[in-house]
Amino acid sequence: MTIYEVYNKYKHITLLEDRDILIDPLNVCLYECWQAIKEKVAEDCPTEEEYKRTNQLTLHLPIKTEWLDMIAVGIKLEEYREIKPYWTKRLCKKVDDREFLTDYYKEYTHVKFHNYGKSLPVYADLIKIHMGEGKEEWGAVKGKSYHVITIDNPVQDLPF
Repeated sequence: MTIYEVYNKYKHITLLEDRDILIDPLNVCLYECWQAIKEKVAEDCPTEEEYKRTNQLTLHLPIKTEWLDMIAVGIKLEEYREIKPYWTKRLCKKVDDREFLTDYYKEYTHVKFHNYGKSLPVYADLIKIHMGEGKEEWGAVKGKSYHVITIDNPVQDLPF
């Protein structure tokens, strides 16, 4: 029901009496519209469990503005992280209480790229993470191995 339909429903009433309080028909109209909006938003919003699961499966990556802009317009579809303990721990699974193994990457579904408030964040679907060499035009050093994060469908400033 639109705001106009609700207003037309109550415009013929001058005042409503409810619990000894006089209520303006416009307030009733606004209240019903607000209730309808809350119901619609509740239908469209994920449950708390769905939100937590999606948030747990999102990899958050800081990135330089130059690369963020290229990702935002869909030019750069890979991001590289050096093979060092910090990134290996973040990207790889721990198997049988042993070291983190680069053969077993965590199952992230999305990536959020940000550069600490200088630009709007970019969200993307994560296709896969693997070890390999990157492209020089996208910031990789020739002959060096990286954790390669392959993405698709980059969108700037919209959550999943």
